[in-house]
Amino acid sequence: MKETTLKVYKERILRSLVFIQQHLDEEIELGTLARVAHFHHHRGAAVR
Repeated sequence: MKETTLKVYKERILRSLVFIQQHLDEEIELGTLARVAHFHHHRGAAVR
């Protein structure tokens, strides 16, 4: 994996973790998390 690709993935994961931490008391739809991180997701899944 290229270094730039790895950096982008790490930034996306960090963005996701920060979002989760800021919304711990809420149900987070996987689609919402995917939008925050700019990843694709499977329909109908939720993070609980």
